[in-house]
Amino acid sequence: MPTVRWPLAGVIFDLDGTLMRTQELQYDFHKYIGLHPLFGAMDAFPEKNEEFWTHYNAAYKDGGLSGLYSRYGNITAENFDQLYPAIEEEYATFIKHSAESPTINVDGDDIADAVRHIWERGGISDRRDTRVRLAVNTTKEKRNARALLERAGLWKYFDTSVTYDDVVKYAANGEAKKHLKEFPDEVSVLRTFLSKDTLKSIEKPNALSTLITLYRLGLPADRVIVFEDTPAGVQSAKHIPFPHGLDDLFVIGVTWGFEKDPNVLRTAGADEIITHPSQCVDIVERLGGFS
Repeated sequence: MPTVRWPLAGVIFDLDGTLMRTQELQYDFHKYIGLHPLFGAMDAFPEKNEEFWTHYNAAYKDGGLSGLYSRYGNITAENFDQLYPAIEEEYATFIKHSAESPTINVDGDDIADAVRHIWERGGISDRRDTRVRLAVNTTKEKRNARALLERAGLWKYFDTSVTYDDVVKYAANGEAKKHLKEFPDEVSVLRTFLSKDTLKSIEKPNALSTLITLYRLGLPADRVIVFEDTPAGVQSAKHIPFPHGLDDLFVIGVTWGFEKDPNVLRTAGADEIITHPSQCVDIVERLGGFS
């Protein structure tokens, strides 16, 4: 088990399933895309039940975004890249007009309160000359991640966010610069310089997004903890390739997200398991984040 050097200096949160209760939002959007005549053109969409989420997780694991969407009607692995920009535009609009602010809430215990509590108590102290730094590490595009967090009133509490945009830009950097005079910001453009295998490989459980997050926080691995709700997320904080060798972060698996079986999270490498958001505060306090 990795150790955390006292006092704790940084906390990384996953977004979907850890901070935001996006399962309902994801289902509603995938149903919309599956039935949409320009995308899936399905006559009917699968019921929202345990079987749906089992297939959902398996499809995402096997093929990333393309594996996920290729379950729906006319969307295939072959035409996904062509459809991707339009699907992402639909998703951005979908989030914008979603009525709810879906932060995780377990038995009245809300993750939004935990984030605010950590930020408020994690200020400068005699033992720490900077406040506890908070980050989001997500496979969502930045505009969508920001829209969700702003709606929940949480965006302002994070020192940095690493999103799908960031890992695609990192991976496409060399190839894009070979062909373009100016490096574009549009993820849909940068994706065209990467193979399907590369696009899949840079998503979690790849540690690339975690490594970028650590560099942006400016913190070593043994001063940071991670909260994740899926095996892929847990694995993305393990075996991180630093110049000095591989490092593991201390990862807390949360059971309120997409993967609810603690044994699955432990098998993936979670160092600790929690069941309620307020326990995030307890762990930060135990590791010296408020000292």
